[in-house]
Amino acid sequence: MQALVQQPAIREALFIASPSLDRALPGWIADPTTPASRDVSLTLIRYLARMATRPTPFGLFAGCSVVRTVAEGTRLVLAPLAEYRKHTRLDAGYLSLLAEGFERDPSFCDALRFRPSSGLYPAVGKLRYAEGVTEPGSRVRSYQLVAVERTEYLDAALARARAGASVAELVNAIVADDPDIDRDEASAYVESLVSNQILCSNVTPNVTGREPLSELVAVLRSMGPVAQGAAQTLEEARTSLCALDDASLGVAPERYHAVADGLAVLPAEIDRARLFHVDLYKPAPKAALGEAALRSIQEAIELSTRLAIPSPDAAMRRFHAAFVERYGEPTDGPLPTRRMVPLCDALDDEVGLGFNTRSEGGSGRSPLLERLAFPVDGPSPTRELGKREQRLVRGLVETLRAGRFEWTLSDSDLDALAPTPPATLPHAFAFWGTFAARSPEALERGDLRLLVDFLAGPSGAIALGRFCYGDSEIRRGVEEHLLAEEALQPDAVFAEIVHLPEGRLGNILARPTLRAYEIPYLGRSGATEERQIPITDLYLTLDGDRFVLFSKRLGREVVPRLTSAHSFTRSTLAIYRFLCGLQRERDRYAFTWDWGPVASATFLPRVSRGNIVLSLARWTLGEEELSPLTRANPTERFGIVEELRRRHRLPRWIVLADGDRTLPVDLDNPVCVASLAALLARREAASLTEMFPAPDELVAEGPEGRFAHQIVVPFVRPAGSAATAAAVASTLTTEPALRRSFAPGSEWLYVKFYTGAASADAILTDLIAPVVARARRAKTITGWFFLRNADPRWHVAVALRGDPVRLARMLPRLNRDAAPFLQDGRLWRIAVDTYEREAERYGGESGVELAESLYEADSDAALAILARLESGSGADERWRLALRGCHEALLDFGLDLAARTDVITRARETLGVALRVNVVLERQLGARFRAERASLVELLAVKATSKHPLSAGVGVMEKRSTRVRSVVEELRAREQDGRVSVPAHHLVEGLLRMHCNRLLRCDHRAQELVIYEFLQRLYVSEAARGRAAVASERE
Repeated sequence: MQALVQQPAIREALFIASPSLDRALPGWIADPTTPASRDVSLTLIRYLARMATRPTPFGLFAGCSVVRTVAEGTRLVLAPLAEYRKHTRLDAGYLSLLAEGFERDPSFCDALRFRPSSGLYPAVGKLRYAEGVTEPGSRVRSYQLVAVERTEYLDAALARARAGASVAELVNAIVADDPDIDRDEASAYVESLVSNQILCSNVTPNVTGREPLSELVAVLRSMGPVAQGAAQTLEEARTSLCALDDASLGVAPERYHAVADGLAVLPAEIDRARLFHVDLYKPAPKAALGEAALRSIQEAIELSTRLAIPSPDAAMRRFHAAFVERYGEPTDGPLPTRRMVPLCDALDDEVGLGFNTRSEGGSGRSPLLERLAFPVDGPSPTRELGKREQRLVRGLVETLRAGRFEWTLSDSDLDALAPTPPATLPHAFAFWGTFAARSPEALERGDLRLLVDFLAGPSGAIALGRFCYGDSEIRRGVEEHLLAEEALQPDAVFAEIVHLPEGRLGNILARPTLRAYEIPYLGRSGATEERQIPITDLYLTLDGDRFVLFSKRLGREVVPRLTSAHSFTRSTLAIYRFLCGLQRERDRYAFTWDWGPVASATFLPRVSRGNIVLSLARWTLGEEELSPLTRANPTERFGIVEELRRRHRLPRWIVLADGDRTLPVDLDNPVCVASLAALLARREAASLTEMFPAPDELVAEGPEGRFAHQIVVPFVRPAGSAATAAAVASTLTTEPALRRSFAPGSEWLYVKFYTGAASADAILTDLIAPVVARARRAKTITGWFFLRNADPRWHVAVALRGDPVRLARMLPRLNRDAAPFLQDGRLWRIAVDTYEREAERYGGESGVELAESLYEADSDAALAILARLESGSGADERWRLALRGCHEALLDFGLDLAARTDVITRARETLGVALRVNVVLERQLGARFRAERASLVELLAVKATSKHPLSAGVGVMEKRSTRVRSVVEELRAREQDGRVSVPAHHLVEGLLRMHCNRLLRCDHRAQELVIYEFLQRLYVSEAARGRAAVASERE
């Protein structure tokens, strides 16, 4: 291993991957036996294994080659290492920090030119935009929707900035609009527009166009004398990077450090571990995919398409239904003659429908859920087994019974596994796969096997855009592929989505201008002004069952595309998610083998058909098997591994799956086994797969030996209204003794206010609260409560109890009060509906009446807390107060620690099943709790009189507790005389659930689960401390 590490090319690769590891290498080389050196050895094993076996590009560990297609045999032959080429860039994260540094420098700021944020759009008489927020001590950026009032100053500044303007020009525009304003005041106002991201500067790193460093140097050169020093420094850095690229592999780390030292004069902190981004290109002029390989790829595509399960976008389906309900069914006629809804309006959470990936809906992601990976919507794990699922179970059972390692699919297997209706390939897609053969000569003859890694689109270039800067041949191939795709829809405009979520993601998102048009959204476009389509120019309509995006300026349909591999589904930005999702609305396709109901089996065999491998063999080891391995000393460890190999029939070479990373392991090598044991420490489970191809089946070759590979082959397949409130019935009917349904005209008036999740708070505080207060003063109502509901469309449901005649007389006044909200779009529908009581859930009529009393107390408390929160804020305060409110409710029911733990554990487990909580999320929840533990313990001790930011909210909870305890006393009395037939915990569980619903703004069930998780852990910790104290006293 020392000989490998001292090879210059490998040493350079290790430095780029981890400068800290590089710093430790001299000590390790001098003495590899010290404790510190042993840790270095384990790390080196993992890095060298990754370098040798994983072809995914990462620094100098793996590279890209272009392979042509031929009619002869297949040869994957690389040029010598001396011909490899690097493409080194300054890290996109560093360039983002540098731009921020320039904007903070007053002398620089005066020379910058600013334009309005590409995320700005008008709504409800205001301007909205997504503001990026970077957490302190972190580079992770999240977004929140912000609304600003339109003023003459703001309009004047934005109008002047539309074509680009300096601070002085913006100040002049504001003063010209209102000569009475002081220039210093106008200057401060412009600075606030910049700091609040309403205006963006021209040093912001571009996402498309020239390489970001070259673009930044050009911008600085155009700024005059103030920026020439910085421009020269960056130009020198660029020249040095080009010199590094011109040199053969094996450049000493000192040359990289020299570049970093030269940048020290610029206003950005330098993190040498994240300063350079390097791509490697391996020329392969003799490499070719021959007829047999291409035929196998074609067979793999046909087989994958036959077995692929259609996966319609659940969020898009919900949005489609909501769009039809809100804006009407699609109409016939040419697109320009149909009803067009501004895209920004349709996706706005307040005036439109929003666009939520989870079925609950919501407005922005709560801070409570940050970095928690909840499983996305999908089929229920408890669904009945259909023909496909039954065949998967049968195939696994029969393979295991026969002692086989591989399930070879028969014709009857294919018939049973093929879904109905079948999936269809998109017009543009890419195939990812890996060849295996006994030798390169066998591959050339066509004696091969082909692993289907992945199949997805559109387009077929999603993984290739990032490599276009460094290789003109790749760029030319990508452009030809995109043009071929666009030719299938010549009447439409294909437009590249331009977005930069956070600085470092620019490393994979930055790409040349690959299409004629671009849609910039919180990302700087390299297209000319006339070739950019702003989001405010986009309109949405329906053509049958598909959405059509339409440019008002161009008068043509727009087809959005993202030629990068960014995982957009986790973005909190509705417009970005929708645009990216729209490209797959009709052509949504992805294939990987899915074991369905048996996916959690401890062993899953390889799945194949002919020479096509669809899935590799996989083993899942539990904690009971991992624990002895990770705790054993080196002499014991090998024996434990041998026992695992015998028990599970593990091959010598296996691969450990570690998230989206993999680690190959040679189980005959003690050092590899030690590295594996170190990685498995403290894990509850591990997933192992067979290595494919095995070391003796590698088919890519060069003068230096055999190489791991993955092929990516792009393909192009030829084409082929708001209702008003309902009228109340004028007659009353006699109801049976146990009433579940209360229609309009009864003693319950049930009104649904259809709104967006973001505007629900305003509806509650500005409309519903005054209505309830007035009705109470007039003694029109004797009770009430509300809840938020997203089934099927976002609305606030309000239930009012009172005399039927007097309730009916409320409606005209209610309509007048709601008129302004309907007018400005915050409400889009009001409906009077039937109130359905859940009488059985709460133990009959007597129990449900008590539940309604609890809900009234909780609704009053929620309104009081919402009134104390500033508009658009309080997301963090909400979940903390909701947690405290749940805790108080359990205390109000008189539950001791054991009973509280029991109730909250049961509620947590029920939600965990419903939300399909997995091991990954469990770990994230544990980590989040540990980070919040101290603040949560403090929160539970806060009093209304405390000097604490949440003391006012706690005071509201204390007032609620007085009313809740009174209801609980009545509940106990009714339990004793048999009038309530269910236990008290049914009522408290309902109160917990509805309390979270009322207080939280979005993602209710997910946030509810996290709150229950935190409370459960707090209670368990409290019980443990109590036991420890008792034990201490006994001692």
